[in-house]
Amino acid sequence: MPKEINLLKEVVTETPSQQKIKRYVTIFSPLVLLVFGVIVAAVYIYSLIQTAKATEVNRKLKETENLIQSLSEVESYQRGTKLKLATVKNIIKEQVDYAEVIKHLQEIAPPEINYTSLSVSGEKFVEVSYKAANSDLLKSLVNSLLDPKIGGRYFDQVKLKNLLYSRDGSYLVSLTFHLKT
Repeated sequence: MPKEINLLKEVVTETPSQQKIKRYVTIFSPLVLLVFGVIVAAVYIYSLIQTAKATEVNRKLKETENLIQSLSEVESYQRGTKLKLATVKNIIKEQVDYAEVIKHLQEIAPPEINYTSLSVSGEKFVEVSYKAANSDLLKSLVNSLLDPKIGGRYFDQVKLKNLLYSRDGSYLVSLTFHLKT
């Protein structure tokens, strides 16, 4: 038996509900793809914007770190300078004005007494050696140094370090005292 070959397409009749579903699929599938594409593009654009913002934040962060580093160096230099200034002020404050010391010693000592030496140590201690022609001049010198209204205004802690009597009747005396500040 010969077999029949049908070259024509078979017409299949679709039910109205199938036609409706087919129409929805044909219309809405491209819309779903379009919405999906828009969402993907929006997410991609958002990630690009966020990457740009992150890059800008990183740039500002590095600038701020560099500024902090430079300010830290300036602050360190300023602290060192302040310490040096304080040290210089203390040195100047502690510095002995030798002219003033000699002036005060000349005011206190009787004119007949001669200086033989003067030295000042770091803690503002002064050692003075005198030569006095007699004991009365020596007594006058010591009393003047010990008197709070005369020598006591400039000096304290007066101590006799050395006393020598010479054959010619003169006295060599070494006194130490502290300069008042």
